[in-house]
Amino acid sequence: MGAQTTLPSMERWVGLVLVGSVALALLAAGALAILFALQPTSFRIARSRTIAAPPSAIRAVLSDMRTFSGVAAALGAPDSTRIYTPSPGRTGPGAWFESHGRDGTSRLSLVSETDALVEFRTRNDGVDGALLRFELRPLVPGTEVTIVLMNEMHGLARALWPFVGLEGRVGPDMEDALLHLESAVLAR
Repeated sequence: MGAQTTLPSMERWVGLVLVGSVALALLAAGALAILFALQPTSFRIARSRTIAAPPSAIRAVLSDMRTFSGVAAALGAPDSTRIYTPSPGRTGPGAWFESHGRDGTSRLSLVSETDALVEFRTRNDGVDGALLRFELRPLVPGTEVTIVLMNEMHGLARALWPFVGLEGRVGPDMEDALLHLESAVLAR
């Protein structure tokens, strides 16, 4: 008699498929965990421009909320319905301006001002946000102004970082803000 081949039972096939599916799911979860662990915990986006003015003239525009609101408006999507309101004390640390629009309320507060640095903190609908920094480096002639946007990332924002393309979306707005800053400084 010849050798007889038997097919594995249906239960065995189901068991193998189930074990394989669980192993594949664990492998995928492990790969996602590794991908998440490799993502940065913060971001920093910077753009620079040389402005033909001394640092003191640039600081004067940055620290005056009424003037600076026009510069900061270039950092967001254009919205003709947005209303900008400066703080009553409109200059120096502690001064702020709010912008109210269809997408909510945001506030930009001046938190620090030195000869070489002016820093703002964003707050969107009551939640603290990114740090916006203007670094001023004197040149002969003029000043190199570097605008820096930085913040920590947690949870979903951190997991989606490779797919968001924030640098490409925010970078052009930062360049527009530097152009507006230059116009405001030279108009004084």
